[in-house]
Amino acid sequence: MARYNILPLISFISFFTLVVLLVQAQDQSGFVSIDCGIPEDSSYNDETTDIKYISDAAFVESGTIHSTDSTFQTTSLEKQFQNVRSFTEGKRNCYDVQPPQGKGFKYLIRTRFMYGNYDNLGKAPEFDIYLGVNLWDSVLIDNATIIVTKEIIHTLSSDHVHVCLVDKDKGTPFLSVLELRLLKSDTYETPYDSLMLFKRWDLGGLGDLPIRYKDDVYDRIWIPLRFPNYKIFNASFTIDSNTNNGFQPARLVMNTATSPEDSSQDILFYWEPQDPT
Repeated sequence: MARYNILPLISFISFFTLVVLLVQAQDQSGFVSIDCGIPEDSSYNDETTDIKYISDAAFVESGTIHSTDSTFQTTSLEKQFQNVRSFTEGKRNCYDVQPPQGKGFKYLIRTRFMYGNYDNLGKAPEFDIYLGVNLWDSVLIDNATIIVTKEIIHTLSSDHVHVCLVDKDKGTPFLSVLELRLLKSDTYETPYDSLMLFKRWDLGGLGDLPIRYKDDVYDRIWIPLRFPNYKIFNASFTIDSNTNNGFQPARLVMNTATSPEDSSQDILFYWEPQDPT
């Protein structure tokens, strides 16, 4: 079976460089936002991001829909994690999505999972996720409330995106959210077929919540990360985007940075692959 060469993508903010960026009009014309498990033909706008989510019924021919346990549906929980679609039958079940622009265009493709004890079994599953016929990653759910996010940047080889969940006999596969975000063709360039996200950190971020759309035009999710005994820098002026930076990182992310209190210390990041091969 053919497999993509997937290079881990580590996205994090620069520490000392202030980049002047140009504000670009924000819209959702390149977005496909699917809330898995809500009733057919239903939709809503998310209260925080204003992203319009639609039902997954038109994109998949199998599976059953469920609500997560109301115990876990707190006021701070994103609405997309109140329902799931699970797949008790068949070894492989696939979503078929035709985005607004197809073959040759580059997309950020994101799947998100929260078990939420939707089946009242109290046993979180493990299964594989495929992009077409190629293994994307394994999904390991530790408990009922953890949110697992799998994200990949991929240039489409056809007009359709097929995201498949494959049963490993370790519990029933399910999906909470499926999202596609159209990117500029000259960003995230690589000789490989795809780039799989490792981490995307907002170093020195002042808040506790992730930053995403509308602060990030591509709806990338930036996770705040602060180190003990590190200084935080906060720009006193607004940093915007310019036409020379197609990546357009979120202004709130670029407005802050971090540095050790002791200038002789380094800032170190390292990555250990789960599968060295």
